[in-house]
Amino acid sequence: MLLNALGFIFGQVSRGKSMASAAHYVTGESPMEGIKSLVTSGTTHRGTQDTTPINPRFKEHYDAHIHPKVDAFEQRRIEALTTLRKRLIIAAPLGLAALVLGASGARTPEGEFSLVKLLGTLAMIGALCAAGWAALPVLGYKGRIREEIFPEVFRFFGPSWSYDPKGIGGHIDFGALDGQGLADGIKNIHRAAYATDSKHRKHSPEADFMQSYMAYGILPGHESATTRDLLRGEHLSVPLELFQCALTSTSGTGKNRRTVTHFKGLVIQLSVPKRFSGHTVVKRDAGSVGNWFGKQFGTLPSVKLEDPRFEQRYEVYGSDQVEARYLLTTTFMERLVTLEELFVAHAGGRSCAIQCAFKDGKLLLAIPTANEWFSTGSIFKRASFIPEINLILKEMDQLFAIIDVLKLDDRTGL
Repeated sequence: MLLNALGFIFGQVSRGKSMASAAHYVTGESPMEGIKSLVTSGTTHRGTQDTTPINPRFKEHYDAHIHPKVDAFEQRRIEALTTLRKRLIIAAPLGLAALVLGASGARTPEGEFSLVKLLGTLAMIGALCAAGWAALPVLGYKGRIREEIFPEVFRFFGPSWSYDPKGIGGHIDFGALDGQGLADGIKNIHRAAYATDSKHRKHSPEADFMQSYMAYGILPGHESATTRDLLRGEHLSVPLELFQCALTSTSGTGKNRRTVTHFKGLVIQLSVPKRFSGHTVVKRDAGSVGNWFGKQFGTLPSVKLEDPRFEQRYEVYGSDQVEARYLLTTTFMERLVTLEELFVAHAGGRSCAIQCAFKDGKLLLAIPTANEWFSTGSIFKRASFIPEINLILKEMDQLFAIIDVLKLDDRTGL
């Protein structure tokens, strides 16, 4: 269990996140806010009461399926925070020692042996182990939310909807595990972090699944893929599949080794009512140089759009010129721009370069997002789950807007 929690901490840092970011992921608060909450809450950890009302359309479902579980989860939350506080008191001296010894060892000339530097390295390893050990109860609590509360939330949308916090059997969110689940989690992480060579890939069902998405031509090349929050269902009789995904690679060696994130966001697959047999890709315009390289090395020829406005914004490739224009009507492209604007608004004005592809009767959308979807909220707030549910309802409305805006339920065409 300790090794798995340590793996979580290392994983957060190796994917380019600072320890502060990892702390925010665990608690749902910034490090300073978390420390303040731990200090001021004493030993009770009663948390702040959220007065936000539940969305009226969800109230009946909340009262029947969520509210009966609130008291038990509140007790678990208090127990998790109590254990976290005790363990942090034990772990703090190791962190302080790592800072002091690390600062002293940094003055040692490169290549020379230094006992201080060695002790600093050992103290840092110890501090990371202690951090993983301390975080374990909180991660377990947040995982129970994903396993027991979120599936009930998604059942509100109908019997066709299913939710799996672990994604495509791949990256396991350590917050989704406790007890024996943690022992199984590390196995799935190794299976999900697959190499690009076919020898390794053929032994990994998760890798094969991701390769089916790679065939659409809009996801970047990568060495490792992690997924979470796999959601399947139907809206307006249109089948939909969604998961959060991070595609990464490592570069450099030793001290220069780093993780490069090629894509982080939502991957959404929807069925399309129009019949087509080819492959059409819509990418954001990469400029004249980028588009020239795409034409030279892409497997699909470039397609000229009917409307020059979209030519300036998107670059299109397709196996069949006529079919590509049949799919990418002016109306569809206008809806794609509208959809992109919806996600930009959701991201607080940050750019969101949506890319999509038609293949095998499906439409695949790759939507970069800076914000995590389906958040478990702050560990320092009482377990009513109302803010988290209200946010999920907003996110689902945005998800349904994809079908509504693109009118994928319209059997007469796109």
